[in-house]
Amino acid sequence: MSLGEQLARTKRRADAPLKKSQVQVQLVLPVLAELGWNSSDSTQLDVERRIDLAGTSGIVDIVLRGKRGEIIAHINLANRGDDLVHLVEHTLRLASTGTVRFAVATDGVIWILYLRDTETEQAPVLVARVDLSSISIDRATEVLASILGRRTMIEGHAAVNALKLVESRRSQQLRQDVPRVLADLITEADELLVQLVHDRIQEESNWSPSLADVAEVMKRWRRDDEGGRAEPSQLPTSTEHTVLASDPSQQSRARRRYTSTWEGALPPVVSFSLLGYEQAVHSYAELMAEVAGVVYLQHRADFDHVQELRGSVRTYYSYSNAGMVNPKRIPGSRYYVETNFSSRAIIEQCHKLLTLFGHSEDDLEVFFD
Repeated sequence: MSLGEQLARTKRRADAPLKKSQVQVQLVLPVLAELGWNSSDSTQLDVERRIDLAGTSGIVDIVLRGKRGEIIAHINLANRGDDLVHLVEHTLRLASTGTVRFAVATDGVIWILYLRDTETEQAPVLVARVDLSSISIDRATEVLASILGRRTMIEGHAAVNALKLVESRRSQQLRQDVPRVLADLITEADELLVQLVHDRIQEESNWSPSLADVAEVMKRWRRDDEGGRAEPSQLPTSTEHTVLASDPSQQSRARRRYTSTWEGALPPVVSFSLLGYEQAVHSYAELMAEVAGVVYLQHRADFDHVQELRGSVRTYYSYSNAGMVNPKRIPGSRYYVETNFSSRAIIEQCHKLLTLFGHSEDDLEVFFD
């Protein structure tokens, strides 16, 4: 049985009320076995290991060992469906010293992974939260294999992969936080910000509204139909997922994945996965802009090469939207992208963008309802 098949089997049992001992035997150890860990070999894996530290002690349910026998990961377990908050705290406390690089809390379905820097006193950083009930099995397989795979850990690649996931998640979170904070600043503006906006309007429009009028418009900057904060048109507007989290409204949908052999018209697109991002979109035009946004985050320094992608008469990527038929702002950048293509052509353009920056077309997964 492959790792993906084992995770799919676990997902089907997500609602089973398993005790901690059952979680270990029926869910966690089989996954670790597919990741290359032999539970019968104590030089690789121990169960119920007592840890004694200054000021604290406790039992770690599973420890994973490196090639010299050093402990490199702690895994603590919970009853299926229990709140994992206290388990995470307990796991991090016991993993606060020594050679331990990874701390994991899991009930078999939800896996919460932390990375610890063994050379500093910095707090462990959250790498990923893998919930088998709400993300694709392919994505769960990719993340768990990249962090907890025995060969990956032994060869030192796991920490590198973890840091990539952390950076990707933080970049995506920043793209969510900036427009939210800007909207908060605008709708709750102080006198200085109102004055700055007033002066800019006066400078650019050659007329002078009253400060009271400016303040009132700023306070009303909300989307009345959604009850949320309005955002400037040039800021990212799509609802994004942090790495490995999923939109609860999408959990009940059986998604279909695009392949190059797809026949007939393409259905409406609902989301995509790329380089650690999994994000909902509402149109193919939005897909093209958001994919470009992910690539931009990875290649800010040389993103100007994107201007090599152009038609015989049309510019596809530019700082200006002049001459574009259906331009979209690339989130987080000063670039616009032309999105006036058919649905298939948009996916092809996304593939060309990935290839230009050294990625594989297979890095992009596009999902339909």
